[in-house]
Amino acid sequence: MAAAKKALITVFLPGFLILILIAAMLTSAVQTAVGIIAQSENGSEGVGLMDSLPPWVTPEIILTSLKLQDQYGIYASVTIAQAQQEVGGTWDGTSLYATASVDYNLFGLKASGGISEWNGEVTWGGTRGGTGTYRKYDSYSQGLKDRARLLLASSAYTEVADTAINRRGSQAQLEALSRSPWCENQYHTLNGFMETYQLKRLDDMTEASYRAQYATGGGSGQFNGTFVYYNQADPKWGSLRYVRGDTIANSGCAAASLAMVWATYKGDTSITPATVFALGNGNGALSNGWLSRDGCVNATNSNPEFGCTAVHKLDWQSAYEALDKGGAVMVVGSGNAPFTSGGHWFLIIGYEGNTAYLADPGHRSCTWTQIGGSSNGESLSYIKSRTQDMIIFTPR
Repeated sequence: MAAAKKALITVFLPGFLILILIAAMLTSAVQTAVGIIAQSENGSEGVGLMDSLPPWVTPEIILTSLKLQDQYGIYASVTIAQAQQEVGGTWDGTSLYATASVDYNLFGLKASGGISEWNGEVTWGGTRGGTGTYRKYDSYSQGLKDRARLLLASSAYTEVADTAINRRGSQAQLEALSRSPWCENQYHTLNGFMETYQLKRLDDMTEASYRAQYATGGGSGQFNGTFVYYNQADPKWGSLRYVRGDTIANSGCAAASLAMVWATYKGDTSITPATVFALGNGNGALSNGWLSRDGCVNATNSNPEFGCTAVHKLDWQSAYEALDKGGAVMVVGSGNAPFTSGGHWFLIIGYEGNTAYLADPGHRSCTWTQIGGSSNGESLSYIKSRTQDMIIFTPR
């Protein structure tokens, strides 16, 4: 009998331990699932809001949309969904709306029509009131406010206005807009954008909460001190053939930009567009005078004497954070000034709202007024729409 009891205990104990182990595994699985659900509901951990929105969205657009949501009930989520439907798919294409980044007309608003009569500047040619004549705004803020005015004041959008005035929610506003002449039968497309970009996250935000949480693009980041500026066409070095056999004046924008960064943060003006080639070719930042983007990052980070750290990634939130700390952002892209049709590198060394202040080594003079420029700055939203890559420098 004693042997039977011993055998029973021997069998029971492993079974009991297995049950405990299974229970622990189930508890862990449930906790993991809850964590995943919570992360899904709140957005990806560590990912900034701007990183998960359409690429054309700027801090100015977000801040103005949230302000209109706060004041008038024009939901930011619906605003961005409609703009994505209007211009998002053709932002870099050849269609009419490809110029939205220049003229700030995100919704294809015409220059005439009842209460929507527009007495301001028009764009895309034509005569005011004529077919194909569109409004040209001074900023995204002006364009977004004009859309809100139309939705609240025009008899064509009374149902949309009701959802705004009575705060009926973004879903009701999206449905009302989809029944209006502006977006008739576009509900599934608009709702798809709402889901793809998780735009309803904006419904519970305010302008103040966005500024407090992200602190990007709504304020200013300015370089404090003396930023060393070089023009690649300076007679001291412009004719030197250091860039794969071509002259610095023609093809040295990246090297000249890098020279400005290293000279500024190291505090060493012996680093110039003429001397940076020997230095960069030696430490891997340049290859036969041509910028090596990752090599530039490695050379900067491995040499503390340069006075800054560098990261190679196209990330505007990180760029703003660096600028707020007195850093510089080296960008490249093609387009209208300050870019060129063939591609051009230059430095952003400050911003305020939608204005970017530059140290541009190339076809335009430096626009940072504190170091000799005469311009009032460049359109940050346009620069963002045309930037193809960047290297971000932060002071050590």
